[in-house]
Amino acid sequence: MRFLEFNSWKVAFLIFLFIPFMFFSIRSLQKLEKRWKKIFLTALRCLSFFLFSMAFLRFSSFKPTYFETPGKIGILIDTSGSTFLGEDGGAINRVKKELGKIITEFHSIGKEVDLFTLDERVTPVSYNSLLSIKNSTRETKIIDSIQNFMEKMGSDYEGLILFSDGIDRSQKSLDFLREKGIPVNTVKIPPPSGKDVWIESVEFPAVVFKKVPFSIRIIIRSKGISGTGRLKVFLDGNQVSEENVLIKKEKNAVIKELTLEEEGDHLLHIVLPSFSGEITDKNNSFTDYIKVLRDKIRVLQVVGTPTWDVRFLRRFLKKNMSIELISFMILRTPSDYVYFSDSELSLIPFPTREIFVEAIDTFDAVIFQNFNYAPYGPLEFLKSIKRVVETGKTGFIMLGGDRAFYKGGYSNTPVEEISPVQFFDSYETYVEREFKSKLTKEGESHPITSFLKDFIEKLPPLSTLNVDIRTKKDSIILMTDRKGNPIIVLGESGKGRSVVIATNSLWEWYFNPVLKGEIEVYTRLMQNILNWVTGDPYFREINLEEGRESVRISVKDKNFKECRKCRVVLKFISPDGKVIEEKDLESESGEIILKKD
Repeated sequence: MRFLEFNSWKVAFLIFLFIPFMFFSIRSLQKLEKRWKKIFLTALRCLSFFLFSMAFLRFSSFKPTYFETPGKIGILIDTSGSTFLGEDGGAINRVKKELGKIITEFHSIGKEVDLFTLDERVTPVSYNSLLSIKNSTRETKIIDSIQNFMEKMGSDYEGLILFSDGIDRSQKSLDFLREKGIPVNTVKIPPPSGKDVWIESVEFPAVVFKKVPFSIRIIIRSKGISGTGRLKVFLDGNQVSEENVLIKKEKNAVIKELTLEEEGDHLLHIVLPSFSGEITDKNNSFTDYIKVLRDKIRVLQVVGTPTWDVRFLRRFLKKNMSIELISFMILRTPSDYVYFSDSELSLIPFPTREIFVEAIDTFDAVIFQNFNYAPYGPLEFLKSIKRVVETGKTGFIMLGGDRAFYKGGYSNTPVEEISPVQFFDSYETYVEREFKSKLTKEGESHPITSFLKDFIEKLPPLSTLNVDIRTKKDSIILMTDRKGNPIIVLGESGKGRSVVIATNSLWEWYFNPVLKGEIEVYTRLMQNILNWVTGDPYFREINLEEGRESVRISVKDKNFKECRKCRVVLKFISPDGKVIEEKDLESESGEIILKKD
């Protein structure tokens, strides 16, 4: 029996209240003549005050009752791939054999036992389900998994027991355990004994840049095995390297130099062959993604002669902070007569071999601007441009003028093969007069020129036009003059893209007043052309967007219109380039949505 709310200030309050209560009670009873009535009423009022005091202090009677609940123990068993390696099915089988005895011992001392598997996460499991697990390819993330387990349900257990081989791929530390009062007892599963070769780690930059060489360092370790193995390196399923590697009974380091031509995420896969006598070959490979960024668009501009068109294009290229410009301007040809020796001139010879043989692979775009190549090198140099364009490494742009196209000697050359037009002789090859331009139907929808649709009629006429070109069958004409002569033509050759601009007077649109304060037409047009020819992601016909539950594939035709009812062959490729599955799909309203399994 006790007062539930007994404290000094409540007792003082009752004493203070009792004094006036008794004073007024006795005073009110003085008028009664009979003594027994006074005593009875005084006692009754005292009892009332006593009962009030008991209620005020919450007087209670209770009998303490105790319940004892059995403690709970959580057993976490590492079921990652490494625990299945070795003789007799791996270390996991030794745990399975002893697990029944462990559970029985805990039950004998009144403890409940819950079982969990641990690999990339902690998962509740029954005893029978655990015994039926045969193999796994998952990695161990001990710290990550235990932290997640503690946050969700760790407080329900007196302690945890972890059976693991200690191999951990987590990125976190054990600091979070200091905040918990739950002991974690670890039981080391001995790793499988025997011979083995494995790729321990691969070191490469977190971010690499497009067309900039970088190194990867492959660390290979061996236990009980030595010899030679073929090390293969794959990028996006394509084999890029294969060489013999000497395997010693120690740490082996292999350094490879790679260069990536496209920005985005690229799948890196490295694999060693299976060696005779090793316990497993599951650790003979490494797979990860390399993130490639475009540091700058590297542009080569070769100019036949200084003109206003050259000045404005060069100004646009140099002002753009995303462009690294290498520019060469021809001021005299080898046939020009000069009164001084070459050593007395400040002009340097045009470095044809250095550009078109040694450095051509480093450029994202090559621009020939009113340039006649014939005096500066053999036809073989143009084959280098064709090679980098057809492989998708470099885009090609050719602008008009009195030394371009047929006049530049490009008919029946590799440049004509990658160009969207053919070059031919005509009565007039280069015409100087006013030409009003207009967009074709393709030009009105294509992202390069679609912004011109509403005001191209208000733009000033062009003052020059090359008419010594004829468009090829598969080319896309975006802009013509009133008579239908092509001005801007697009084409594809192999994996690459090329553009022909059959005038050298587009710079006159730089001064247009049509969109003053909003955009500048010439700059916007040239930026779009450069982005298209260099394969900017915005100008791709097929784009993939991955979500949590699905993959969205948007499909456009070559004119960049939504491709309805287009057939798309989707291939699922393993890291080493093998086709796992192939699906023939049809786009609905320009897109395909695939649900993830």
